[in-house]
Amino acid sequence: MKIYIDKKIKEITPQFHVGVLECNVKIYADKEVDNIIKRIEENIEKNIDITDVVNLKTIIDGRNAYKKYGKDPSRY
Repeated sequence: MKIYIDKKIKEITPQFHVGVLECNVKIYADKEVDNIIKRIEENIEKNIDITDVVNLKTIIDGRNAYKKYGKDPSRY
């Protein structure tokens, strides 16, 4: 596997780092994991209104990163 990173990224953000993990995985059904995910989804649905998602720090940070690199976050 070869990964190429545009030199402009290092110029804009010198502390930029990338990690890559390649592995084979076995996917199987697990009721316990399914229940954990369901509880988390229900918690999010109950406590975060969809209109507030754009105000979450992780979303703002991600959108700002796209903008910093000259990309429109609503397109990617």
